[in-house]
Amino acid sequence: MTPFDLHTHHGTGENAVFSRSFGRPYPESVRFSAGLHPWYVSADTLDAAFDWLQEQVVLPHCAGVGEAGLDKICTTDWSLQERAFRHCIEVAMAHQKPLIIHCVRAYEEVLAIKKEWGTQGDVIPWIFHGFNKKPAVAQMLLRAGAYLSFGAALLVPGSPAAQSLAICPPGRYFLETDDRNDVSIAAVYAAAAAILGEVQVGKVI
Repeated sequence: MTPFDLHTHHGTGENAVFSRSFGRPYPESVRFSAGLHPWYVSADTLDAAFDWLQEQVVLPHCAGVGEAGLDKICTTDWSLQERAFRHCIEVAMAHQKPLIIHCVRAYEEVLAIKKEWGTQGDVIPWIFHGFNKKPAVAQMLLRAGAYLSFGAALLVPGSPAAQSLAICPPGRYFLETDDRNDVSIAAVYAAAAAILGEVQVGKVI
């Protein structure tokens, strides 16, 4: 059985979720997520991006909304990032799709927005992809009901990602390759197995 890759910019098979972003080229894929990445949103094209996302989310092979999120080190205006992210959340909630989150130095801000939704916010998974932070941050996100997705950072012994995976309850994490075409999902699974003793991958979306 081919391991499930939650988030990839390269894999297009049925066991991989290819990440489509508005304004960026993408291949046809069996399963995909669609999002408004904070790197690529602009005020001039935001309305077109909203229309594109609505078209994508109703397609039969759309498995999630994202990447979407907040990034404190990119050049996109913060208010524009937040507007795009909030729209993605609304679309994910309306269509009951998991939300795949790009988050850079903005974990508290994302959780504050999640809190605004109250118990409604727990109806869909909020998945922080490419997670490579220390266990304290992981615990904060897990307590808020979020999920974590780990990638190539697990291949680095003693990395924050490896430490955080070790404390994740079964069913609360996923594995991914993200934009690494030099790392296979099988290698990520093997690294997770070495950390956990066995692979207990989160549910397929």
